[in-house]
Amino acid sequence: MVRKVAAMAKAAQPTRFHHMLAPVAREGRLMRLYSQNIDWPWPTTIQLHGALAKMMCATFEDLDGSLFHGPRPPLCSQCTKTDNERATAGKCSHGIGRMRPRIVLYNEDNPDTEAIGNVSTADARRGANVVIVIGTSLQVPGVRRLVQELCKGTHSRRGGFTAWINTDPAPQSAGFTGKWDLIVRGSSDAVAKRAAFPHWDELTKIWEVTRRLEVVLDDKPYSSIFT
Repeated sequence: MVRKVAAMAKAAQPTRFHHMLAPVAREGRLMRLYSQNIDWPWPTTIQLHGALAKMMCATFEDLDGSLFHGPRPPLCSQCTKTDNERATAGKCSHGIGRMRPRIVLYNEDNPDTEAIGNVSTADARRGANVVIVIGTSLQVPGVRRLVQELCKGTHSRRGGFTAWINTDPAPQSAGFTGKWDLIVRGSSDAVAKRAAFPHWDELTKIWEVTRRLEVVLDDKPYSSIFT
């Protein structure tokens, strides 16, 4: 499973919604992106269920999915080194651990719970102008509480706006009564298509041309540019 998921993550391409979200982030309008996905993050992303970027045991290493084959995870290289050194010195073995991806599996506690709690509490207190909830069932209790607090903080601000975008209906439990200013029953890519943002690759080219023009304008008088 680890090997397969790692290969899928590396081969994945941005969706239409990703291409809409990227310029919003670049323009500094994305305060935070809370994600239940475990693929590669942006700097503003809080990965609630960990990330595939690293594997761990006695130390952290970049994840190598090819090492995960068969029913048992790969041996930890640091543990192996320490165990060999102990054997050379005539000491007893302390055992060799096995590597695992730094993700949260079912019924596990998140080792980053305290750090995530500190960030989410600060975000809820500060409040955002807009909270958009996309593609989650909100079945995980911690995620459900997080969304409730973020929506509450946003609604405490004048003009605060919240939206639910999902192919499933919005939750109707008591904790979400009156939480949504907009409910969209559909896919996030369909929303991005309607928004009609330029493709991220197109915007990157535009920004690069603009940057070069700004450099030229700073270095030369206008007359020499248009000559």
